[in-house]
Amino acid sequence: MNETEKSICDNICLIIQDGLRSVCDPIIFSKTTFIELGEFYYNFIISNVEGANIELINAVVSTMYLPSSCDNQNKYYEKLCRILGFQQLPGDIIFNVRD
Repeated sequence: MNETEKSICDNICLIIQDGLRSVCDPIIFSKTTFIELGEFYYNFIISNVEGANIELINAVVSTMYLPSSCDNQNKYYEKLCRILGFQQLPGDIIFNVRD
């Protein structure tokens, strides 16, 4: 990994640690699986971190919260949700609060 990629990974790590928890786009409430939610956050990172791509996000995600590699992209999406502390989907939480 070259210096530019390391810098991008540092920025990805920062947004995961500090920025994603405050993202409250209404679309997160329509996600019905952690895979869909994780994919939304991946796209958010790609849109907000210059130079970010799926491979670099995967590299960061694989080193955070019990470092390991995932055998497919859906596992990375789910792992990102675990890193962010999700135990339930936002839509399920909102639904339970309304009842």
